[in-house]
Amino acid sequence: MTRFLSFLFTLILVFPQASKGDDGCTWEVFKGRFVSPDGRVIDRVQENLSHSEGQGFAMLLATRHNDPGAFDLVWRWTRNNIQARKSDALFAWSWGERSPGKWGPIDLNNATDGDTLIAVALFEGAACWKKEEYRAYALEIIKSIQEHLVVERNGRLFLLPGYYGFVKNNGLILNPSYMIFPAYTIFAKYHEPGFWRKLRTDSLDILSKCTFTRLELPADWVFWGPEGPSVYADKNEVFGFEAIRVLLYLAWDHNIKALSKMGRMLDIVDGLGFIPCNVNLARNTVSLDEAPAGFYAVFARVAAEIGEKDKSRALWKKALERLALEKDNYYSFALCLLSKIDLKP
Repeated sequence: MTRFLSFLFTLILVFPQASKGDDGCTWEVFKGRFVSPDGRVIDRVQENLSHSEGQGFAMLLATRHNDPGAFDLVWRWTRNNIQARKSDALFAWSWGERSPGKWGPIDLNNATDGDTLIAVALFEGAACWKKEEYRAYALEIIKSIQEHLVVERNGRLFLLPGYYGFVKNNGLILNPSYMIFPAYTIFAKYHEPGFWRKLRTDSLDILSKCTFTRLELPADWVFWGPEGPSVYADKNEVFGFEAIRVLLYLAWDHNIKALSKMGRMLDIVDGLGFIPCNVNLARNTVSLDEAPAGFYAVFARVAAEIGEKDKSRALWKKALERLALEKDNYYSFALCLLSKIDLKP
C-alpha cells in the first residue's frame, strides 16, 4: 500500500492535469469516443476494426476507474465475439467487416498481449467487485497461454506472439511488447507460481538481449536464432508503434534499471525538439515524422520513473496538446490513459 500511495503521489505531481480530470484525457471521453453501446472498442484509424488488445485496455481502464458497468459490457462483447476459437480460451486478435455488411473475426489467430491484458483485467475485476466468475474466466485464459504460447529453448521460457506462425525451423519470431511483466506476478497469485515467476524472469532477461544501437531500444519485432537475437527485418527494423509499449510495461513494473538505459532516447528528443515516430535500429536513423500523443505520454511516464520530473511535465503537456488534434486515434488515447495508471501485483 505504501508503494502504491507513493506512486500515486508521484503521478499527481508529474501529471497535475490528470488529477483534475479537466485535460480531455479521461476515461469518460475515451468511452464516449471509442467504446460502442454494445462494448466494442473501435479503432477508427484502422477501418473501424477491433482488436483483443483494445478490449483488454478498456477492461483494465474500467477497473482503474471503478466502472463495473463498462467493464461487464466490454467483457460480454469480447467473450461473445472474439473468444471464438474452438480448442482453447484465447481470443481472435482482429474483428471487423469481413465483407460488405458482414462483420466478425477477420483472423482467428490470437495476439498474446491481448489475451494477457484481458486475463489481468478479469483478475482485477474479480478483486474489485467480488465476482468470482471473472476469476474463473481468467484462469482458463492463462492456462491456454501456458499451454499454447510458451516454448522452452535451452532452459529459457519464450512467450510467442501468437499460436500460429512464430516458430521457425531456425528460430523464433518474438514481439517484446507482448511481454507484460507485472502481469506474470499477478498470474502467479492464482496459478502455478513457479511457472509464471520463471516466465517473468526469463522475459526480462530476453528483453535485455533484444535492445539495439547505443540507445538500447527494443525492436518492434525480433528474430531469435542460433546466434541470438536480431532485428526481424521481415516485419520492420524499428523501435516504433509496437515497442513503445515495452517502455509502458517496464514503467508499470517500476524497472528503473531498464528504463534508465532506454531513457537515453530522451536526450535525442531534447536535440530534435520532438519525439520521432520511429527509430530504425538497423540503419541507426530516426524518422523525421513526429510521434502521436501516446508516445509523449509514455515517455513522460518513463521520465517520471527515472526522476526527470521537469522533463516529464513538459512531455505530458505536449501529449495533451497533440491528443486534442487526434480525435480518432484510439491507440494514442489509450496509451495516454495507460500511462497514468499502475498495474498492482
